[in-house]
Order: sequence, then structure tokens, then C-alpha cells
Amino acid sequence: LKRGGKVEAQRTKDNINNKSLTVLSQVLTALGRQKSEKPPTIPYTESKLTHLLRESLSSNNHKMLMIACISPSTLCLEESLRCLRYAHRVKYIESKGGSSSFNSSAAASEEEESTSKNALNKKIEEVLEMRLQMKVMESKIMTQNNQIESLNMELQQLRERNNSYSNAISVNSEANHTGVTGNSTVEEELKDE
Repeated sequence: LKRGGKVEAQRTKDNINNKSLTVLSQVLTALGRQKSEKPPTIPYTESKLTHLLRESLSSNNHKMLMIACISPSTLCLEESLRCLRYAHRVKYIESKGGSSSFNSSAAASEEEESTSKNALNKKIEEVLEMRLQMKVMESKIMTQNNQIESLNMELQQLRERNNSYSNAISVNSEANHTGVTGNSTVEEELKDE
């Protein structure tokens, strides 16, 4: 029961956060429509977040900044674009005559969105190019590692050969030394006779 309660509490918290972000989006949209003949009511009081941001959003004494967290991964492309579109709304809020309003030029908005998409696509291409370069470097490293392993095996074989030659030389030296000692004993015996 406790785990289920924790999960339910987390869902409720997530729903509240989602609602706050949705209301913030509605406020930003309403601020963009302020230039129209019949300005809409701005729903500041529908969430705690917009209620807290009311002064910042409506005052000309504040600068507005929205930080968008995006990913260079192609898997997150749609989510990154949504985040950029959301943050894009803040970009056009201007303070004029004591109230905030959007620079609602549709052509400028589309051009900026196109520029944002082009910039995002350029970043994606850069990331893909970097990934390709990483794959090439990994391939080179693997090739070098294989060469090092091959040289280590060759070195081991040479060491084994060297040991066998050293052993053979040792055996031959002992045999020669024994042969020389044996010959001197024979010579001494011959002299005694």
C-alpha cells in the first residue's frame, strides 16, 4: 500500500507540474495576443507558477530569460524541437509602455523557427560527424591494439626461442667442458703408462 501511495503521490505531483507548464504556455500565448483588438484575459492565477511569475511576465522592469534543455541525440529530436518552440515564445516578449507584449510578426516568427530548425539540424550534423570521427578513431585504436597484441605474441615467441637457444648453448658448453676434462684425464693416464 505504501508503494502504491508513493506512486500515486508522484503522479499527482507530475500532473501539477504539467498543468503549471501548460498554463505558462497559455500565458505566453495570451501575451502574444495583447496587440489584437480584443486582448484576452491572461490566466496568471490558474497555477502557482504563473502566479509567482506574474510580475516578471507583465512588468517592463524585468528581463525575461528561458533556458531550454535540449539533446543533440536524434532520438530526442521531437522533444528538443517542442522545447525550442516553447522557449521561442519568450523570445518575442517585449516591454512597451508598461506592459509586456509579443513581437507578433508572423514572417519573423516563421523565419526564426526556420533558423532554429536549421541551427538544430546543423548541430545534429556536427554531432553525427563527431560520432563518425569517434568510430574512425575507435577503429584505429582497435587496429593499433591488434598490432600491439601481435607484437607481444611475437616477442613472447622470440623469448621462448632465446631461452631454448640459451639452454642448448648451456648444454653444449657443459658437454665441451666435460669433454675437455675427460681428455685431460686420458692424457694423464697415458703419461703414467
